[in-house]
Amino acid sequence: MTLLAPTPRGSIPPSRVVELDAVVVGAGGAGLYAALELKQALGPEARIGVISKLHPTRSHTGAAQGGVCAALGNTEEDHWEWHWFDTVKGGDYLVDQDAAEVMCHDAVDTIINLEHLGLPFDRTDDGLINQRRFGGHTRNYGEGPVRRSCFAADRTGHAILQTLYQQCIRREVVFFDGTGPTSAANCRDDEVQVPDVRGLLLAEAEARLDAQPLTPELVLRPAEPLEPAGVVVGQRPRRGYASPFDRVILIVTKPLHGVIPNLVGRSLDDARVRLERLELEPEIRWAKGAAGIVLEQRPRPGLAAAPGIKIRLVVAR
Repeated sequence: MTLLAPTPRGSIPPSRVVELDAVVVGAGGAGLYAALELKQALGPEARIGVISKLHPTRSHTGAAQGGVCAALGNTEEDHWEWHWFDTVKGGDYLVDQDAAEVMCHDAVDTIINLEHLGLPFDRTDDGLINQRRFGGHTRNYGEGPVRRSCFAADRTGHAILQTLYQQCIRREVVFFDGTGPTSAANCRDDEVQVPDVRGLLLAEAEARLDAQPLTPELVLRPAEPLEPAGVVVGQRPRRGYASPFDRVILIVTKPLHGVIPNLVGRSLDDARVRLERLELEPEIRWAKGAAGIVLEQRPRPGLAAAPGIKIRLVVAR
């Protein structure tokens, strides 16, 4: 199986293909997990590729907040058969009941596997994966609500994407961002893929375009206060394919009054000086630690500054 691959800048070979043993279309939670399973099933030497319209960590799985459900029974009695009942009933008895059985039975092992891959689930006082009530999940076939949702604060989907993507990188899975199966099939030998770089820092966006090779052209937009600075917020064209070295217009946020600096680890006097230069106002809260050292700050560094913005500092004394 072959897919179009990026080419070095200044070099356009007559055929730009990469040989792969398997291709996964889609880089959400399911696609990333499938790529890892393929890597395990086919062996470490297998060449696995993932096609994605977006960068994997921007997939819609990241929008999930409440958690992912499995009948672990860590906080109260639970059984996968109860989960199966809730799934079938929740689908108004129209779901594929055999598929629902497999999902609910295998959910326990899957959650434990995600934990082993490094997903930072919230913990109970005993160190087990914490669970909470969510949706229509019940105990004893509808008798009452049950704690079945495994969660990572309110960013469960984000944690899943980050964990799976990092494991894919570790196992050398190849990603084709900004690519769809149709555009990949229609792309001619004299054309290259246009990656979607929105949401990336400018340096990373330029590196991705240079690798195709494409020529970035910058359009600077004033950044609003506390908006991420130096981030690509728009591009033309967004995706598809183009001739090598064609221009891709990037709309990038530019702070008008500087960027909030990273003050963690600095002395309080140094932090005051840096904030004064940007006309920012420090708000100090004291904590235990090495005297006079900034331990935390809010808002975080890297955001656009504006005169009068208050920067909350936690300082040791």
